[in-house]
Amino acid sequence: MDMPDKFKEEQEQYKNHLEYKVALRTEKLEKELYEGRKREERLLESEQRLKNAERLATLGHWSFDLEENVLYWSDETYQIFEVDASRFDGSFETFLDFVHPDDRHLLYKTYKESLRDGQAYGLDHRIVLDDGRIKYVHQEWETYYDELGHALRSLGTVQDITERRQSEKKIEHLNRVLRSMRNVHQLIIKEKDPKQLIDGICRNLIENRGYNSVWIMLVDDQWRPVEFTGAGIGQRFHFLRKMYQEGELPQCALNSLNKPGVRVIDKIPECANCPSFQNDSGEKLLDLSVRLEYEGKIYGILHAHLPDDFALIKEEQKLFSEVAEDISYALYNVEIEEERKKFKYELIQAKEKAEESDRLKSAFLANINHEIRTPLSGIVGPAQLLKQNTLSQKEQAEYGKMIEDSGHRIMNLFDDLMNISRIETGQISISTGKTNINRIIENLYSFYEPRYREKGIDFSYRVALSGEESAMITDENKVNQVLSNLLNNALKFTDSGSVHFGYTLESNKFKFFVRDTGKGLHPDNQEKVFQRFVQEDTHPYSHYEGVGLGLTISKSIVEALGGTMWVDSQTGEGSTFYFTLP
Repeated sequence: MDMPDKFKEEQEQYKNHLEYKVALRTEKLEKELYEGRKREERLLESEQRLKNAERLATLGHWSFDLEENVLYWSDETYQIFEVDASRFDGSFETFLDFVHPDDRHLLYKTYKESLRDGQAYGLDHRIVLDDGRIKYVHQEWETYYDELGHALRSLGTVQDITERRQSEKKIEHLNRVLRSMRNVHQLIIKEKDPKQLIDGICRNLIENRGYNSVWIMLVDDQWRPVEFTGAGIGQRFHFLRKMYQEGELPQCALNSLNKPGVRVIDKIPECANCPSFQNDSGEKLLDLSVRLEYEGKIYGILHAHLPDDFALIKEEQKLFSEVAEDISYALYNVEIEEERKKFKYELIQAKEKAEESDRLKSAFLANINHEIRTPLSGIVGPAQLLKQNTLSQKEQAEYGKMIEDSGHRIMNLFDDLMNISRIETGQISISTGKTNINRIIENLYSFYEPRYREKGIDFSYRVALSGEESAMITDENKVNQVLSNLLNNALKFTDSGSVHFGYTLESNKFKFFVRDTGKGLHPDNQEKVFQRFVQEDTHPYSHYEGVGLGLTISKSIVEALGGTMWVDSQTGEGSTFYFTLP
């Protein structure tokens, strides 16, 4: 029996409804599938962007499951550590093997502290690659906990900061170079004493450059050490300082003096003979050495011992060379300044000497005018009186004696002038022969005793040897002349008391003396009295005779005979003039 029409109609409607629902569901599923594909594409794009960003920033990420002890690294993290993923087992212990041994304890300690206090942490440390290269990385991480406070997972990032650290080191290096050069220049400008200058430079290079030790040795024209100063640590520094102090030059110094330019000493054979390496032949050397030279003159060497891990050697050589040039120029300037000071001092001395010479010449001319006029008056006046026939015989004899004494005084003056002229022109003549010193002393005593007695002065002599023993080879006349000058001076400047003269023996030499109790000499004049035209009293109308040449002549004669002459005197207590003859 056929289905009723109404039932068929309902069946058709239900079918259409089902088809509609299927269509809606299919559309929805297609839409969800499309959106899933889009999400997957966006996720892949996001992951790719993350990878690109990590690659560009050299920034990797990681996660550490503390419950399972599993460490996950991103691709960039593997790139930073330059290790294949197949060689990494994902354990925290394996990761620590990549960390530099000197930084390993600090990293482990810092991570454990972060787990205890639950704070985000960051740390810079080094890692060691398979080929031995070292990288610097910066790690940051944060740890997540469950409701009970148990640490579940740490998420972190790792960034390669090697280039940044190298840049920082270069900047730090440049800053230290600039600071070092600035301090060196300040020392050069400020310090004029060469020892203080090189000492300051040595200390500056240690403080600002980080050298172990620095030393500077100055040499003379024959490359003999004349100055050594330095600062620093290490056995080698102390050995080398001892060598320099003993006047020795190690091979490194000789090689540096022989050739221009900075030399890098990094091998033992070159310094095998140096005592500082005999007990430690395996020591690694890292030294810089350069000679100090300016305009062809070698002043010495600059030498530094660097730490074994010191970097930037090429840049350091350039700095070292510039410092050496500055030191050399500074030493040149110090030398010029010392020569300028010396020249200035000599110029001042010459000026003072010229002024003193002018003053002495003026005093001499005034004195010689007085010394000539006075005896001339003693000749002209009595001569005019002798023309008169009214003089008694006694008066004639007195005036004749006055004329004779004045003539002798003029003759003595001209003898002194001739003697000083011969001395200044180097024409003083010495005629040596066997001379009996006792006979000279006795003859002088006999000659001067009446004159001293007439003035009321006690006069005596002393000899140290017998007559036969007192013989010596010398110029008898010159010895007699010197003693006569000294006795004349003693007679002139002693108004009362005594005069004692003679000789003693001292170190196989005859030591002559003339001691008086006269007015004495002021301490400032005890050296000056041996100069030409100098007297204690230089007033032209002084009551003392002479123009100040006697002691100058005497000292020159004694020195020509191979001896020395000096005076010991106190104002108001007298003087003792000494001279020795071999």
